[in-house]
Amino acid sequence: MSDADTGGEPPVRVHQTLAVAEQSVVRRLTPMECCRLQGFPDAWNSEGITKEGKRIQMADAPRYRQLGNAVTVNVAHWIANNLVRVYTAAKESADAQP
Repeated sequence: MSDADTGGEPPVRVHQTLAVAEQSVVRRLTPMECCRLQGFPDAWNSEGITKEGKRIQMADAPRYRQLGNAVTVNVAHWIANNLVRVYTAAKESADAQP
Protein backbone atom coordinates (compact mmCIF):
# COMPACT_ATOMS: atom_id res chain seq x y z
CA MET A 1 0.00 0.00 0.00
CA SER A 2 1.50 3.33 -1.00
CA ASP A 3 1.13 6.69 0.67
CA ALA A 4 -1.07 7.75 -2.28
CA ASP A 5 -3.55 4.97 -1.43
CA THR A 6 -4.08 6.41 2.06
CA GLY A 7 -4.30 10.09 1.13
CA GLY A 8 -0.63 10.79 1.80
CA GLU A 9 -0.62 9.10 5.20
CA PRO A 10 1.58 6.02 5.62
CA PRO A 11 -0.32 2.78 6.36
CA VAL A 12 -0.74 2.06 10.06
CA ARG A 13 -0.18 -1.37 11.64
CA VAL A 14 -2.78 -2.35 14.23
CA HIS A 15 -2.36 -5.81 15.78
CA GLN A 16 -0.21 -6.90 12.79
CA THR A 17 -2.86 -5.93 10.19
CA LEU A 18 -3.03 -2.94 7.89
CA ALA A 19 -5.81 -0.47 8.66
CA VAL A 20 -6.99 2.63 6.85
CA ALA A 21 -5.64 5.92 8.18
CA GLU A 22 -7.79 9.00 7.60
CA GLN A 23 -6.32 12.27 8.85
CA SER A 24 -4.15 10.31 11.31
CA VAL A 25 -7.14 8.38 12.71
CA VAL A 26 -7.35 4.62 12.20
CA ARG A 27 -10.77 3.27 11.32
CA ARG A 28 -12.19 -0.22 10.91
CA LEU A 29 -13.29 -1.36 7.46
CA THR A 30 -17.07 -1.38 7.11
CA PRO A 31 -18.94 -4.63 6.39
CA MET A 32 -19.69 -3.29 2.89
CA GLU A 33 -15.97 -2.70 2.25
CA CYS A 34 -15.24 -6.23 3.50
CA CYS A 35 -17.88 -7.63 1.13
CA ARG A 36 -16.24 -5.81 -1.77
CA LEU A 37 -12.77 -7.07 -0.82
CA GLN A 38 -14.09 -10.65 -0.75
CA GLY A 39 -15.76 -10.24 -4.16
CA PHE A 40 -19.34 -10.35 -2.84
CA PRO A 41 -22.16 -7.87 -3.58
CA ASP A 42 -22.30 -4.93 -1.14
CA ALA A 43 -25.22 -6.21 0.95
CA TRP A 44 -24.42 -9.90 0.56
CA ASN A 45 -24.79 -10.71 4.27
CA SER A 46 -26.78 -7.73 5.53
CA GLU A 47 -29.91 -9.81 6.22
CA GLY A 48 -30.41 -13.07 8.06
CA ILE A 49 -33.28 -15.44 8.70
CA THR A 50 -34.40 -16.46 12.19
CA LYS A 51 -35.39 -20.02 13.13
CA GLU A 52 -39.00 -18.93 12.61
CA GLY A 53 -38.21 -17.84 9.04
CA LYS A 54 -38.42 -14.10 9.72
CA ARG A 55 -35.95 -11.82 7.88
CA ILE A 56 -33.83 -9.62 10.13
CA GLN A 57 -31.00 -7.11 9.72
CA MET A 58 -27.68 -8.68 10.72
CA ALA A 59 -25.49 -7.01 13.33
CA ASP A 60 -21.96 -6.12 12.24
CA ALA A 61 -20.16 -8.71 14.43
CA PRO A 62 -21.62 -11.81 12.71
CA ARG A 63 -21.18 -10.13 9.33
CA TYR A 64 -17.46 -9.60 10.04
CA ARG A 65 -17.18 -13.23 11.22
CA GLN A 66 -18.86 -14.55 8.05
CA LEU A 67 -16.68 -12.42 5.80
CA GLY A 68 -13.54 -13.37 7.69
CA ASN A 69 -14.31 -17.07 7.28
CA ALA A 70 -15.25 -16.75 3.60
CA VAL A 71 -13.03 -17.73 0.70
CA THR A 72 -12.52 -14.87 -1.73
CA VAL A 73 -14.59 -15.48 -4.87
CA ASN A 74 -11.72 -14.72 -7.25
CA VAL A 75 -9.39 -17.11 -5.42
CA ALA A 76 -11.94 -19.95 -5.49
CA HIS A 77 -12.54 -19.32 -9.20
CA TRP A 78 -8.79 -19.40 -9.94
CA ILE A 79 -8.31 -22.64 -7.98
CA ALA A 80 -11.26 -24.33 -9.70
CA ASN A 81 -10.07 -23.30 -13.18
CA ASN A 82 -6.56 -24.57 -12.51
CA LEU A 83 -7.84 -27.87 -11.11
CA VAL A 84 -9.86 -28.39 -14.30
CA ARG A 85 -6.83 -27.47 -16.44
CA VAL A 86 -4.52 -29.89 -14.59
CA TYR A 87 -7.14 -32.68 -14.62
CA THR A 88 -7.73 -32.22 -18.36
CA ALA A 89 -4.00 -32.22 -19.12
CA ALA A 90 -3.45 -35.36 -17.00
CA LYS A 91 -6.38 -37.14 -18.66
CA GLU A 92 -5.15 -36.25 -22.14
CA SER A 93 -1.65 -37.43 -21.20
CA ALA A 94 -3.03 -40.72 -19.85
CA ASP A 95 -5.16 -41.23 -22.98
CA ALA A 96 -2.11 -40.68 -25.20
CA GLN A 97 -0.16 -43.46 -23.42
CA PRO A 98 -0.33 -46.87 -25.20
